[in-house]
Amino acid sequence: MKRGDEMIFKSIDQKIADLGFKETKNDKYGIEYERNNGRYIHKVALLHKANGKHILQSYDPALVVPGRIGNTCVGLSYRELVLFAKKMKRIGLKWHSRFDRQVETPPDRQTL
Repeated sequence: MKRGDEMIFKSIDQKIADLGFKETKNDKYGIEYERNNGRYIHKVALLHKANGKHILQSYDPALVVPGRIGNTCVGLSYRELVLFAKKMKRIGLKWHSRFDRQVETPPDRQTL
């Protein structure tokens, strides 16, 4: 449905694009998005893992040092997080929840 030149209902992809993200990669391993805000490049990757624990990564690639582990994450706003979570659900990469696996209750927390 359209009202003038504006769509009443936008797709998830259109909403992500409105936030400035462009899809840079889409294959069997997942989807990657990139946004340049002038100060840094913000990459978001929705990645498939063989063990079923699919992940979302948000980072600045300029801060990655080859061969080292570091925290190069870039935070997501609530709106960004919700849209990327919906996108993961839409493409079948479900969030891994601690409720999806059996978790034993520690002995100090067991009820008698």
